Amino acid sequence: MPRPATDLTRITTDHLVLDAVAASDLDDLHALHSDPAVWAHLPSGRHTERAQTARDVADYLADWDRDGAGYWTARLRPDDADTEMAFVGIGGVRLRPTGSWHVYYRISPAQQGHGYALEIAR
Repeated sequence: MPRPATDLTRITTDHLVLDAVAASDLDDLHALHSDPAVWAHLPSGRHTERAQTARDVADYLADWDRDGAGYWTARLRPDDADTEMAFVGIGGVRLRPTGSWHVYYRISPAQQGHGYALEIAR
């Protein structure tokens, strides 16, 4: 699969800074993925062990290396945040073995209702 010609590792939107998932995001991502409120419609998806999130982060890093695209961590732009770069969630695309792209997002319950999932997907 050819890599995108554009560097997608950092994108700034109207309200968010989207950075390619990094190993340093593990704490924020585990807090998000282990929160039962995030998984109200799919309780079996909740992460119960930090190692599960660590495996996912490793997969996300591999996606970027292989495909030149993947999931971003989303944080509020400094001009929109009460505290600089507040964590919002995760989202982006992932190439499936079938060759199709899967759009994914998870937003922190404290940040839901502001249209951030749509902003990430766009």
